[in-house]
Amino acid sequence: MTWSIELSQYDIRYEPRQAIKAQAMADFLVEVTGDPGEDMGTRWKLHVDGASNQTFGGAGIILESPIGVVYEQSVRFEFLISNNQAEYEALIGGLTLAAKVGARRLEVCSDSQVVTSQVNGSYQAKDPLLQKYLEKVKSLSQKFEEVTVQHVPRERNARADLLSKLASTKPGEGNRSLIQGMTREPAIALHITTLSSSWLDPITNFLEHGQVPGDEKDAAKLRREAAKYAVIQGQLFRKGLSQPLLKCLHPDQTDYVLKEVHEGCCGHHIGGKALARKLIRAGYYWPSMMADSKEFVKKCIKCQQNANFAKAPASELSVLTISRPFAQWGVDLLGPFPVGPGQVITRFGIPEVVISDNGTQFTDKKFTEFLSGLGIRQRFSSVEHPQTNGQVESANKVILSGLKKRLDNKKGAWADELASVLWSYRTTEQSSTKETPFRLTYGVDAVIPVEIGEPSPRLLLKGVEETVEKDLIDEARKMAHLTETALKQRIALRYNTKVLKREFEPDDLVLRRNDIGPPTPGEGKLAANWEGPYRVKKVMGKGAFKLERLDGKEVPRTWNADNLRRFYS
Repeated sequence: MTWSIELSQYDIRYEPRQAIKAQAMADFLVEVTGDPGEDMGTRWKLHVDGASNQTFGGAGIILESPIGVVYEQSVRFEFLISNNQAEYEALIGGLTLAAKVGARRLEVCSDSQVVTSQVNGSYQAKDPLLQKYLEKVKSLSQKFEEVTVQHVPRERNARADLLSKLASTKPGEGNRSLIQGMTREPAIALHITTLSSSWLDPITNFLEHGQVPGDEKDAAKLRREAAKYAVIQGQLFRKGLSQPLLKCLHPDQTDYVLKEVHEGCCGHHIGGKALARKLIRAGYYWPSMMADSKEFVKKCIKCQQNANFAKAPASELSVLTISRPFAQWGVDLLGPFPVGPGQVITRFGIPEVVISDNGTQFTDKKFTEFLSGLGIRQRFSSVEHPQTNGQVESANKVILSGLKKRLDNKKGAWADELASVLWSYRTTEQSSTKETPFRLTYGVDAVIPVEIGEPSPRLLLKGVEETVEKDLIDEARKMAHLTETALKQRIALRYNTKVLKREFEPDDLVLRRNDIGPPTPGEGKLAANWEGPYRVKKVMGKGAFKLERLDGKEVPRTWNADNLRRFYS
């Protein structure tokens, strides 16, 4: 009224605005209706989140168009719902909304690791209800040209999380910028029929109705067994020792309790026996719970990846034999050493075979070409399997010990002392042959320096002794060979008593020790002990295998069974 009086002196007539409900709807339609020429094939962004509590749940959905128009929806579920089910309901609601507004390419973001991994195929949906939800999501995804689902941290999905919690509140009277809805039935429902027959039925029927088998022996056995049970309010219980009553579970109910206790929110992947005992203390029972617990733990992927390393050898010791002296060489390197004044090269003729580990100095192209040019066959020991090249490692250990004791503080003089240490080693009787390497090579024992300073009997009494020794060298070599063979057999016999065989066939899935390769950045002590799975491509024999990745790409080199374990799925 005041405005009408004030404006009348200027010949201006004031008219109050009418109700704006229709105008608000018209403005909203103008804002959200896209341009007809807009390319609907561009990518839309969808953020979804689900929440649940003891009485109901909610879903938050945020759909953003390529031009920045945002649709927000909060849905309340008027039925009991689990967290994973709420996440799937939110995803299904978001896909339905995106299809209605004409989206063709969709990028979905969710903070549920389970849902995103199951949709992408990283996790397997084992729960029957979640399997149906997954089928529904895949069916809706076929309406789009492209759908990508990715897991995002909760902080990047905060708005959708807020909307899912807002669904549990009563819609406000003045809240017109948010679409709030209510759902009374889930998108997926399973109609559960009666459980199949199980070990519970004969005992329950006897206790409730007095039914017994026709055979007298079976009837007597059932009566003795039924004395350990009681039926309370239709539920079968076993009379326990650790506590008065243990709830008896149907086979279809055991998977849930095993999974929840083993890897649930209060589980830390305990062993099979501990899992069975924990279930007993929790008040559950079924006849095969110990065997089922062990089988469940054996197939747990996380337990397999973090299993302890087996110290027992996986295959029997294979004894290497040679046809002639120096026909087969074992090669290894010692170091790092300080730089010496020169190089020392020793040659004992061209060998037939050179065995080494998988170090880059032995797999180098220049080294392999050098061997092939001389007609020398190169063989590699399995990765991280020192027994294959153990004799070389043992000899190098003796040589290194001798160098340390001769050098004192002059570590750079190791090259000058190496010849003396090698000479001492070659003129010392070996426990494996009961002879010195020098005598087995040249037929006589070498004259060592002490025999010059203080003449030994063989220098004082020169005669035919040297000639006789050379005539007898063949016999000495045969005896040394027999002694060495007998020693290797004794070592192999003792070694084989500790063997716990791990044999694999082609196409078997295996895990590989994780400490062989370079460490994964950022994991440190928390890194898994085993990696994989890999597929056995070829059995090389004597505990060695060729591996390949699941995509068919071959893993370089051979791998010994000591570094592998079977993967259960």
